[in-house]
Amino acid sequence: MIHTFGIEIETSGASIPEIRGCDVKPDGTPRVDAEIVLPPLAPCDFAWDYIKKICRVLSDVNARVNSSCGLHVHIGNAPLLDNISPT
Repeated sequence: MIHTFGIEIETSGASIPEIRGCDVKPDGTPRVDAEIVLPPLAPCDFAWDYIKKICRVLSDVNARVNSSCGLHVHIGNAPLLDNISPT
């Protein structure tokens, strides 16, 4: 069974611009400036490439992680339809 997933990336030290397809919002955790919430994704090449692009954008604006930052992974509770292929 294949499920969707989503990730939330917490960053520090940079003003994060609007990132297409993501919800960028302030985070209330001390020493964490922003949380980037990606949309639900299927485990496929498109998803991995999309995550890499988001990480490049964050690197380009000098976003960093510190000991207060985290990465959250959410797994969808409903499997993808049988006729949908993740590749």
